[in-house]
Amino acid sequence: MSPTSNVTPVSASLLSMSWDERILELEQTSPDAAMLLTFLCSLHPDDIPEILFCRMRSTREWWSCDGEIEHVNVSVNATLVDFLTRQAQFHENIRLLESSGFIKSEPGALGKRRFSIKPDVQECIMDITPNLEELEWLRLVLVCHSFPGRLEEIGFGDTGRALLPQLRHAFTHCQGLRDRIHTHPSAGHGILLALLLSSKFLGRDWKHHAIELAEEILSDHPQLGNGTLYLRMFARQRRRDILRRIPNMPVESIYEELFPIDPRTNALYGEHVRSNAQDRIMEGSGDLDGALEELRKFEYFHAVPTTIEEQEKDHHLFIEGKIYRWKALFPEASKMFYRLLESRSSLSNEMGCNLTGHYIAVLCEQRHIDLAERIVRQAVMSCRDFDKQGLKRQGLKMFRSLQLSLAETLICHALVERVDGGKDTNKMNQWLVESERMYEGMKGEYELIKRRGEGTWGSELDYLRVCIGKALVSHLANRLTEAHDRWEDARKPAEVCKNKVTRFIPMIIDYCVCDINKKLGRLVEAETLLKRARNCFREVGREYWWTGLGTFLLNWLKVSIPEGGIDTRREIMPN
Repeated sequence: MSPTSNVTPVSASLLSMSWDERILELEQTSPDAAMLLTFLCSLHPDDIPEILFCRMRSTREWWSCDGEIEHVNVSVNATLVDFLTRQAQFHENIRLLESSGFIKSEPGALGKRRFSIKPDVQECIMDITPNLEELEWLRLVLVCHSFPGRLEEIGFGDTGRALLPQLRHAFTHCQGLRDRIHTHPSAGHGILLALLLSSKFLGRDWKHHAIELAEEILSDHPQLGNGTLYLRMFARQRRRDILRRIPNMPVESIYEELFPIDPRTNALYGEHVRSNAQDRIMEGSGDLDGALEELRKFEYFHAVPTTIEEQEKDHHLFIEGKIYRWKALFPEASKMFYRLLESRSSLSNEMGCNLTGHYIAVLCEQRHIDLAERIVRQAVMSCRDFDKQGLKRQGLKMFRSLQLSLAETLICHALVERVDGGKDTNKMNQWLVESERMYEGMKGEYELIKRRGEGTWGSELDYLRVCIGKALVSHLANRLTEAHDRWEDARKPAEVCKNKVTRFIPMIIDYCVCDINKKLGRLVEAETLLKRARNCFREVGREYWWTGLGTFLLNWLKVSIPEGGIDTRREIMPN
């Protein structure tokens, strides 16, 4: 079949024919639509995102060896790509296929449609399609070209997630993949890059399969130029990132034999250094000084930094700012976070969102709470831009994170008001009501994420912050029985806090339940919890992981809990 420019309306008798007869009729009357149907049938039939075709007609972005963004055209049959991506013709053919009953469309990701193929139609088309191996290869190249080529691309998460089923399908059903990459090295780099980037998404089995497949192909030494070393280093770094999240799993260094040869591979070395620094922070006793030393190992490849190295350096500075925060060097941390936020035009990705959250926390710690509230409210409003771009999943994730920061900022207001002996009960009630409303909504959302099996360590930690926030609202509102139950409910999600940096949280829960038991007259229970909390404090120390909120909460509890302990002989039953 060769593409033409004419589309003939479906005949009235078409719907009464068998699928074989309909396909034959379509080939004779509308060869363009028949050709499109053949390509559609080669894809995963249940979820074909329209964004796939939109991205086929665009250049793909990835990092060049000199550390700058490179725009790459698809490296397959130009006539086929032109046919598949001619917008007006594409929509006309889609309407014909849908009205003929071959496909179905419905709203999909990124503000576009998604299509599905009837299984009988797909089977009939595949049975009569010649050169299936060639079609499988073309499909793989086109799907990989449509997949994001760099993590830093705006909408990487939403776009990659929408295309992931097609990517997995294309790799699973491509005969002679290794030989094809050897004979088509110009396409090989983009294919392996898409495969490794796809391991960033949920699904442990696919993560491991993607990395193993990439490493197997790379072990055959395909002629990909400087890209070969980059992909080998990238594969090892991805494997390391996955393994280091598994408890007690030994992780080998990815640079025992591989060394940077250009800015692009040097940025990967910087990521490796960053991983080492994070391990220093999160493991054992929380070696913050050792993490700072680790970060200083990363240097630019040339005297003048490249774009990819500057972006990696931003990640290093972000961790450095967090270390200053945890060391209670709040002015230094505040300056570093502010400088990083100023260098970004908007909250364009997850790092920008996380930066805002940390900046808000150190502002609260310095009692600039009004400023913190203004900044975080503005950031929450900016998340609406992601909806306009169709990036709903990324927008929702960032919205939840920023809304959590806003709720904690309002709680900081209330804690400071209580510690300072403020009498403005109207303001106090406004802060508590607004924060509780946000916490209630977020609790349901995080529980849904967990039920769907989409939870991560980060989402579990955010869910814990929601549980703590709900307990604090009840506590500050003097709804003590409810507060007691909410603090106890927070213990199970707090089980994720096992290292020095996060063990501050279970200690806070003990202090708060102690305070409630004391106020309810349960002095024996209060004394037991107080001893346990103080023992934990001596072991862990004052950690600034939960900056602002933790400080103000401890200050408030100091007023209520005697320094010398609780006299259990004076136990009073509550009225």
